Amino acid sequence: MNRRHPLGRVLLWCLAFATSSAAFAIPLVPNNLVVGPKGTTVAFEPQLAGTVVEDVVTPFSYVGWLRDAEIENGYFTGSVTGTVRSRVVRGVDDTYDFYWRIVVDDTSFLPVLEMHLTGLAPATYNANFLLDGPGTVQPAFAMELGNGNVTWAFGEFIPPSRQVAPGFGSRFLFLDSTARAYAPSAFFTLESGRDSGGSMMIQWGGESAAYPTFGPTPVPEPSAGWLALVGLGALAIRRRRV
Repeated sequence: MNRRHPLGRVLLWCLAFATSSAAFAIPLVPNNLVVGPKGTTVAFEPQLAGTVVEDVVTPFSYVGWLRDAEIENGYFTGSVTGTVRSRVVRGVDDTYDFYWRIVVDDTSFLPVLEMHLTGLAPATYNANFLLDGPGTVQPAFAMELGNGNVTWAFGEFIPPSRQVAPGFGSRFLFLDSTARAYAPSAFFTLESGRDSGGSMMIQWGGESAAYPTFGPTPVPEPSAGWLALVGLGALAIRRRRV
C-alpha cells in the first residue's frame, strides 16, 4: 500500500505513543510521530495568530484502483480528485507556520488516506490541526522521518479520525515552525489505501504525482562581497569621525 512505511509498523508505533500523546502536546521531531493530535485554536495558542502571506489552492488528480477478490474481473480504476490549500502565515513571533487542507471532490473514485510532504529539512515542529477553521476530518497521526519528510495520515485506525472521503474536507493541518524564511521548495503527494475494517477481500490504492507547496528555509547568509562592503563602510565612517 504505502511504499514509504508499512502500515503495520506505524500502528505499532501509534500504540506505543498513544497514552502519552493523549495527555500531552508532543513536539514532532525527526524519527518520531504525534499520535491522535487533539487540535487547537488561535485563542489557546496565541503564537499561531499572524498574517497570511501565501494562500494557494492546487487541484490534484490521480488514478485510483480497487480490487474485489469476491467478484470475477473485480478490478476497477477511477480518478481521485480534489484540491489542497497551501497556506503560509507569518506569526506574531516573526516566524513562519505552514498549513494544508485537503478537500476531496464528491465525484472522486476513492478517499484520501495520507499526505506526504517532501523537501523539508529535519526540524522540530508543533504539529497539530485547527479546531476553529473549516473542515471536519482530523488526522490520525503526523510522522517525521530522519530526512525531514513529514506524513499526515487519516483513517479509522486512530479514532475519531477517518479517511478524507468524497465530498469531505480535512481540518487545516499545520507545522508551527521557528523558521524566519520560507520558499516554494517543498512538495506534497497524496495517497489512497485501505486502513482497517470491512472485508479483507477488498483492497484499494493509488498515489498522486508531486505538487509544489511551501516549506521553511534557512535565512540566507550574507555573501562575502556584501560583508566586505559593510566593513569598508564602517571603516569610512570611523575615518570621517577621526
